[in-house]
Amino acid sequence: MVKIVALEFPLFVKWYITSRCNLRCKHCYLTDYTEKGSLHKILEIADYLGYRRVANVVLLGGEPLTRDDLEIIVARLRSYGIGIKIATNGILATSTRAERLVQHGARNFQVSLEGHSPELSDPTRGDGTFEKIIAGVKALKDAGAYVSFALTITAKNHHLVEEFVEFSSATKIDELKFNAFVPIGTGALLQRDHFLNREIAKEVAERILVARKNYPNLKINPGAFVSRVTFHRQPQESSSVGCGAGTTSLIINSDFTLSACDMLIEEHRTIQSIQDPQSIAEIWHTDPVFQQWRGNGNKEDRTATIRSFINVHQEGCHAAFNAYRKNIF
Repeated sequence: MVKIVALEFPLFVKWYITSRCNLRCKHCYLTDYTEKGSLHKILEIADYLGYRRVANVVLLGGEPLTRDDLEIIVARLRSYGIGIKIATNGILATSTRAERLVQHGARNFQVSLEGHSPELSDPTRGDGTFEKIIAGVKALKDAGAYVSFALTITAKNHHLVEEFVEFSSATKIDELKFNAFVPIGTGALLQRDHFLNREIAKEVAERILVARKNYPNLKINPGAFVSRVTFHRQPQESSSVGCGAGTTSLIINSDFTLSACDMLIEEHRTIQSIQDPQSIAEIWHTDPVFQQWRGNGNKEDRTATIRSFINVHQEGCHAAFNAYRKNIF
């Protein structure tokens, strides 16, 4: 039995500061777009994360820029030296808003995109959204931000890796990240011709490696498609390298419950919510949700996506492993 080791307190936090969103993307893993936490409670939690010396916080949603108090939240977190990344669709990043966010300490943005043209992106994100997203990216770059594209690879667009890279380079963004489509949430309702398989994943990996050589000035993050860490498993050795679910990273949901996996926040979250910031540590240590992701749960434990937590963290992304019923990477 491989031992899974968790930190005393998470070093990284992904924080769904709202579930409200201006888009309804077809592959989204959310179905509830109504929750918005109070600013007062958010700032209390931010203070506690600073006290616990959390290194990095990713602010996401929903769409974080739907909050008109986002700058206040960013400034509070930055006052503790916490690194900030904002995951956004970019549409609400006007020139004025982009400048204001950067001035308050938000200098790292990840913008989701489904392709390098309206024909590829708009069917998933909505008619007319591609041009608005690109305008938002330009506003963020003009404001001095570091901007990365996050592009979801499906069986429908996997052959366009080179085109995505060429477009990203021409747009002068700083980084391109490839995400693998995982059929959960509303994404599970898509036709199976969107689903990945082992052959497609291998082809995407090969295309990414070639693109890295051809575009050395563009940082390319291959996500799950290319293994970046190799180690030999031994009995009783920690296997928490890679996915940080329940080991190094914590998810704060928009209703102040907690989760381990950021893709399963609607189906696998704590019953207990944050009553006061100090309760986060106790929940992290004792709640069954986190125990399951450390291999300490019951054999019968499962969620709508996760058929079993046996051998959790042993096949890469456990959500993808269960959704596809095999390790396609």
